[in-house]
Amino acid sequence: DPWCARPWDEHVREYLDAGAFLVRYEDLLLSPEATCRRALDHLGIERSPAQIEHAIRTQSFANTKRRFLERKDWERAAFLRDGRSGGWLSSLTEQQRMFCETRFGPTMARLGYEHLGASSSFSAT
Repeated sequence: DPWCARPWDEHVREYLDAGAFLVRYEDLLLSPEATCRRALDHLGIERSPAQIEHAIRTQSFANTKRRFLERKDWERAAFLRDGRSGGWLSSLTEQQRMFCETRFGPTMARLGYEHLGASSSFSAT
């Protein structure tokens, strides 16, 4: 089966069950240096603090989107919506959020997201 033919939560659970290394976008936003260092350590790659800082700066959401726009790569620029944590929630209806909560809640919790209650949303813990 192609990976896209399977529900998101089933796809993710297989990776988690296999012990895949997890990097959450929220962690990159909150603590980019530490998150990058953790990923590099996991991969056995040595980089100086200056190299990590340079990579974070040059590959930031804003800089990447700006480069796409400068190249008139509208499709890639549009794919990078707004670069904020939880932004997907504001683009869903209440019914869609409730579906996601019901269907994906257990997997979201396993990924370290906490249900916030009546608003049918999750936050990183």
